[in-house]
Amino acid sequence: MITQTRGALMTERFSGLMILFVKRAMPDFGPIFTRYADDLRREAERGAQ
Repeated sequence: MITQTRGALMTERFSGLMILFVKRAMPDFGPIFTRYADDLRREAERGAQ
């Protein structure tokens, strides 16, 4: 979910029964979300020019 305020807010949400079994094997998505947000901001700024 991306919500526009003064910037963007991204949250990750996982659900379902299988999450109980796989959540420890999942990587940290923080760096991936950071890169995505940076790329999104860069493209938005480029499109606004």
